[in-house]
Amino acid sequence: MKPDSFINELSLPCTHELLPPRAGEGKGGEQRRIEKAGRSCQRRSPSPQPSPASGRGRLNARARGRAFERGMTLIELLIGVAIGLIVITAAIASLIVVRQSSRTMTDSAALEQQATLVMLQIGNQIGQAGATNAYLVGNDINANVDTGNGNGPAAFTFTAASDSPLIVFDIRDSGVSVNNPRVSIFGQDGADPASDTLQVSHARPNDYWPTGNCASLLTTPSLTGGAPRDVSVFTVNTTSQSLTCATDPDNALPTYDIAANVADMRLTYLYVDGSGNLTTYANAANVNGASLTPWNQIHAVQVCLELVGDPTTAPKQTYTDCRNVGHNPTDGKSNDGRLHRIVRNTFYLRNS
Repeated sequence: MKPDSFINELSLPCTHELLPPRAGEGKGGEQRRIEKAGRSCQRRSPSPQPSPASGRGRLNARARGRAFERGMTLIELLIGVAIGLIVITAAIASLIVVRQSSRTMTDSAALEQQATLVMLQIGNQIGQAGATNAYLVGNDINANVDTGNGNGPAAFTFTAASDSPLIVFDIRDSGVSVNNPRVSIFGQDGADPASDTLQVSHARPNDYWPTGNCASLLTTPSLTGGAPRDVSVFTVNTTSQSLTCATDPDNALPTYDIAANVADMRLTYLYVDGSGNLTTYANAANVNGASLTPWNQIHAVQVCLELVGDPTTAPKQTYTDCRNVGHNPTDGKSNDGRLHRIVRNTFYLRNS
């Protein structure tokens, strides 16, 4: 297209007022300029303006959109925080209860194990009480010991069978103390809060088995003219709450702690006559007043132990202790935050 024939559409007015025809332009050129002017007016026509009503509709729609997108109010925020705190508090309380329950179960299991250990130690010594050393002739390591002490022969020879070697029983004294040289078991009552005390002795075998006393030591000296012996003295140290073991009531030998968490020990003594009738002595004082040689008549000892757990937040308890004294959550002993376990066992003397 030639430049002089180019029509600038943007310069065409929308009123279709056309410029005068150019020189030499025919009817066809004029018609083309009119059509171009019309198309230009259509493109330049301003967009129709919305009516006031349609504008209010769009404003309402945007307002509704902002309403759905708005944040929380202060009241809603406070309610949410309160609900969250309730949930967190419940979770923490549940965790505390679970931990306390787990600790209580662990403490209870530890006390059961400790009770088993203590009863084994006491029962082992009671079972051997009064045992006499026996050996084959020619195998006595104490052959050069004095043959008597004024209380009877030093040995008694027994033939098991005509073709068996001679068996010798050393019947020299091996009692618990100088004051009780022929008594293999002896008890003493403890005034509250002290615990009872139990003394047990047996002759020491030639092969040293079982070995020693409650402390597994061979430290107990023999009585004058007596047989080698092992003595165990059981009591409870109420300050440290531990079961202790001494090895000689006549001499100031060291005392050993053999079990922890033991608060008290009480002893009851049993006697069975030839007809099988059982007599129960509630304490050592009752045994002492029974007959001329009462302790030689004892056939069994009932041991009652009170064990306590470590200081915790254990629940309050109701129980009856070894002294038959009841405790409830209102007294200081039961409400001390510790587990209390009462364990009883009866041990029979095999050599009584």
